[in-house]
Amino acid sequence: MSKKEARARSSGPPAPVVAVGDDDPGGSWGEALDELGAAVFDGEPGRHRLAPLWARWDDEAAPLRDEDPDYSRWQMIRTDWALCDARAHDATGPGDTWARRAAAGRLPGWTPRDVDVVLATSFCGLFEVWAGKVPWLRDCVGGVCVALADPVRLEPVGGKGPAALWEARVVIEQGRAQLCRPPLSYPLEILETVRERSLRRFAPGGRPLSMATLRRARLRWRRAERADARVMFQIID
Repeated sequence: MSKKEARARSSGPPAPVVAVGDDDPGGSWGEALDELGAAVFDGEPGRHRLAPLWARWDDEAAPLRDEDPDYSRWQMIRTDWALCDARAHDATGPGDTWARRAAAGRLPGWTPRDVDVVLATSFCGLFEVWAGKVPWLRDCVGGVCVALADPVRLEPVGGKGPAALWEARVVIEQGRAQLCRPPLSYPLEILETVRERSLRRFAPGGRPLSMATLRRARLRWRRAERADARVMFQIID
């Protein structure tokens, strides 16, 4: 392995460039998520709600460490997951998340906003990012294909494949995806492995690929610094 390759692996995949006029892609959505997250998880009642969800994250993905690369990004991803994706610790049925409760007026002391309904239906995926006049996203986990409303600048990678691989939380507005947060890049060299793992769900006894599995693999890969990303993602079950 050359020194150039070693440096690339050590530093991780390039950060996405999203040109939205400021340094915070999806800024208004992110602010709304922060406000809703604070309403749900701040204070003693909030800590009681959050503790079992973070324990579940630790079990399914991996505990976060202060020294983790992209630590601040991971903190946002984990909190948004606890708010919008994970069922509440006292859930009464599928889809009973804290975001949906807040949007339905079931969060004590919180007056629902129109934006809360949209946030409650946001979703996070691992997206192939296809360059073009209008970029397109293809979710490797859920299979959703949708145009991206946010203007982006993608570095050319050669060939006919996607230009990037992003973990991102999006909302769908007027038929297009809008980023809620700055996306987190994954190495493109794992794409073949991810696609193959995704197809296993159609085999007898197969299980769908999960975001928790992908997150665990990325955390371990970045902690290993110079590990081959393809190998690290192949061995994570």
